[in-house]
Amino acid sequence: MSQHRAIKPNLRWLARQGMESVAQFERENQEYCRRRNDLVESLELRRCIGLIAELLRKIVSHLIYDVHRTSLEIVNLVIVRSANRK
Repeated sequence: MSQHRAIKPNLRWLARQGMESVAQFERENQEYCRRRNDLVESLELRRCIGLIAELLRKIVSHLIYDVHRTSLEIVNLVIVRSANRK
């Protein structure tokens, strides 16, 4: 039995500097994509949080969610097309 070591993605906060690459990632991997300005407006809200998953320094997913008193609401989740289930 061969042993494969899974490469774990690096998770980081979505900051203003990463907006352009996230907007480009959305255009490539999602039918409906938000504009960069929409992303910035969402993340300027205090309760809105963004995360990026990178694999070998390339974005493979991003998540934007709202934090509420008793729950989390996923606003946007995009995964690279090659990783989507068929």
